[in-house]
Amino acid sequence: MKKIMLSIGWLSLFLFTFIGCAPSTTVTKIYLQEVEVYGPINSSPVHITDSSETGVTISPRISFNTKNTLNGKIDQHTLVNSQGVFQIDTIFNSDGTFYFQETPGVNKYKYEGRNLTWYIPDITASLDFDFKISKAFALFVGGNYAIVKQKSLWGGLFGLGLMGSGKDAAFRFDVGLSIQKIPYNAYTIVSVTNTSTSGTYNYVADYYDISSKTQFNPFAAVTINSFNRDWLFNIFLNAGYRAQSLVNFTPEDQVYHNPFYYGDVYITEDNRGEATAGIIDITPGLYFNFGDTGRILLGAKFNWIVQIEDLDYPFQVIPVMQFDFSL
Repeated sequence: MKKIMLSIGWLSLFLFTFIGCAPSTTVTKIYLQEVEVYGPINSSPVHITDSSETGVTISPRISFNTKNTLNGKIDQHTLVNSQGVFQIDTIFNSDGTFYFQETPGVNKYKYEGRNLTWYIPDITASLDFDFKISKAFALFVGGNYAIVKQKSLWGGLFGLGLMGSGKDAAFRFDVGLSIQKIPYNAYTIVSVTNTSTSGTYNYVADYYDISSKTQFNPFAAVTINSFNRDWLFNIFLNAGYRAQSLVNFTPEDQVYHNPFYYGDVYITEDNRGEATAGIIDITPGLYFNFGDTGRILLGAKFNWIVQIEDLDYPFQVIPVMQFDFSL
């Protein structure tokens, strides 16, 4: 169990005094209710390999998303009432303060709805640098930028490539780490149950966080391509797998409905669900050489998004355009 210090509202001055005077056991549970996240579907450049031994390739890249809102489910939601809502009562104290309490006996159904919304930008622009150190080894680094719902999204990647080539065809294996800023809006419930010699009582507090987190995820990809400069165009096939963390944060911003009494307690049972998408992609395409140092790549990235429960659109087709300039 995670030990997380969180600030939550006490019931009232009477209850606060009572807790201090009698032996008691407090169980504090935390649940993620709903979350919205903002970020592109992670992708990496297509690294075309030829017979050259060394060099630097600069690759501007643009990807277009055909579906920019995805909805799925994160487990470990609170139990809900028959209408699918976590039902609470407002309890008023004699001094005018109040607190929230779970309505006894009504929240007994498993939550069946979708509580994850993923907003994806229409267009993501990227710039990558590939340093071919030898005929068989390369290092690469890059960055990306997008805007979705007036939120600026920055990301990057780095890694290494292993490659080999024949007469007219070549292959390359890339492995690396992606870095992506993921803004989120999250609603979290804390449920506190205290048991003492005088009985049991319950109260709840809620958190609403508007923040962002930088996520780090591994990826791997294989590219096979032709490279005959006498042909009108050449072809390539890129396939890979990448992970993308969407939800993994600590609630910080409590909604202070009752600001007069508050203190610190420890979470004893962390039931927050986390979400990490697994992305399987296959990108077929072709490229045209222009001049001695340039080429343009055109392709379609077929993405299968797995590991997100009950996702409404797990399959995506993303057009990709990339330019390569060799130094």
